Amino acid sequence: MESCKANVGLIATPEYLSSALHFTSIISTPIHFFGFFCILFKTPDHMKSVKWYLVNLHVWIVLLDYSLGFLFIPYLLLPFLAGFPLGILRLFGIPTIYQCLFLILVLGYLLTSIVAVFENRFYVVCSFSGKESWKFWRRYWLAGHYIVTFLIVLSLLAVVPDQKSARQRLLEKIPCVERYAYEEELLVFAEDPLLCFILCVVYAFLMIGQPFLFVGFLITYTFRQLKKRTMSQKTSTLQRKFLLALGIQMEVPLVMFLLPFIYGWISILSGYHNQSFVNIAMTIGAFHGFVSTVVMIFVHYPYRETLFNMFIETRMLRQKLVEKEVTQRAGY
Repeated sequence: MESCKANVGLIATPEYLSSALHFTSIISTPIHFFGFFCILFKTPDHMKSVKWYLVNLHVWIVLLDYSLGFLFIPYLLLPFLAGFPLGILRLFGIPTIYQCLFLILVLGYLLTSIVAVFENRFYVVCSFSGKESWKFWRRYWLAGHYIVTFLIVLSLLAVVPDQKSARQRLLEKIPCVERYAYEEELLVFAEDPLLCFILCVVYAFLMIGQPFLFVGFLITYTFRQLKKRTMSQKTSTLQRKFLLALGIQMEVPLVMFLLPFIYGWISILSGYHNQSFVNIAMTIGAFHGFVSTVVMIFVHYPYRETLFNMFIETRMLRQKLVEKEVTQRAGY
């Protein structure tokens, strides 16, 4: 039986995790709304084809952000695939298992939306012999990603053990949980965490690998067109900058998931439980939405200019108000 002494600090408590994740959601909200504004109203003509794909991606980013920081707030008990919710959904009596599956589904659809963005660039930019056929099948291909992801998440119900006996075994290993969780809210998702973790890793690599594949096609196609001189240097430069911006937009925020993922992997392999470290990892992961939106705004020139112009206009307005006030005082 594990001692509770290592988990009595403030950072290990549900109160800390709830407050930290609420904070990330609050500071992210204005950034998210500005991100929507930029995509909907400041997307230039050469990005029009990808506009609604970016909207779709941003919707899933925001939904994941609010799921982690407001709706669900999972208090994980690594190295065990177990935990309980701290979010608002539990107040409506929604079972923990369905909250957990919803969060996994949102994450899966976020990865799918990233694939969709890069497939769009591949379809718009590249010319190939089967393009007309792909024009028809690409919609079903993308819909298949969403359907398969849903079915995979639904199939996870099969690994959920009998909760009464599983909870009892968990509480014998981590007795501290009894301080914080009602027994009916505590969920043991799987008693073999390594198998589930490996399956999630395989799925994530398959999804993340597809954008790299499309990028490879795009780079190869661009070099071929330049070699044949069927693409101007200006067009090539524009495509390269846009592709680089998309790559940075997608990959940099993934680091916010990679760090908690690495800790989770180490925790499961070693069997080490430290609730403070788990909560810190969750807090880092919760910043994904904030970082993702900020990176999107700064890597795309039109969005970046919109932000800078807002600050300049605000500064000029303040200066005019000060000058007006000085003039009025001088008139007296």
